[in-house]
Amino acid sequence: MKSKLLTVAMTIPLTAPSYGQTKFDYPELLVSPSALETLEQEAREENNERWLVHAQTQVPAIINLFTGIRAMGEGAPEGEPETRATEINNSGLVAASIGGGWLGVTIGMSLFYSPYRNDYFRVRKLPGKSKREQLIRERRAEESLESAARMAKRLRYIGAVVNFGAAVSVLSATEDQQTRAQGAFALLSCALPLIFDYSWSITYQRHLDYKKKIYSPIVELQMLPEAGVLQPALSLAWRF
Repeated sequence: MKSKLLTVAMTIPLTAPSYGQTKFDYPELLVSPSALETLEQEAREENNERWLVHAQTQVPAIINLFTGIRAMGEGAPEGEPETRATEINNSGLVAASIGGGWLGVTIGMSLFYSPYRNDYFRVRKLPGKSKREQLIRERRAEESLESAARMAKRLRYIGAVVNFGAAVSVLSATEDQQTRAQGAFALLSCALPLIFDYSWSITYQRHLDYKKKIYSPIVELQMLPEAGVLQPALSLAWRF
């Protein structure tokens, strides 16, 4: 009797809404806004935001650039050999090169890397008459959102690590108080990419949240009455 109870509790929620069974198989088609609509909206706004999208990684790069330039202009501390001047100069060169290099990379990406716009034009050309074709379009659009989010994750961590190394390079070499203060500020600013996420990641996560609300199974342990006695049973339901 207990096995029969478990079977009924698990199968009734699945078989009851038979009129929309095909929709259960394709939650992508029920999400509002859909992945394609989100991709289209982001593609329209991409040009307006392209110069701010990398701001959280550019701030430590700018500070490292100016800190490195300042360190390169320092001489050897009083009473120390000239080799110390070379050491400080080299550390400043490293910091300035990393900061300037990262700025160059991110500015170049702002100019030439448009993940939403490029992928939207590609996905829009796909046929979308049948349900299967619509599903393919939605999944390709979702893959585009995910690809931009993956790129954002790489940039966040790479930017934080390389700029952290640049700041440490200056702090470990210079003894000038103002240069050390700038280096410490650069070091602290390396946390910005870890605190503030890219808009690419936020957009993809928001789409996933919409998708979870549309189609998510819930398994619960319940106590159901049987012959006047409560018996444990698993309940599988679909939340919309």
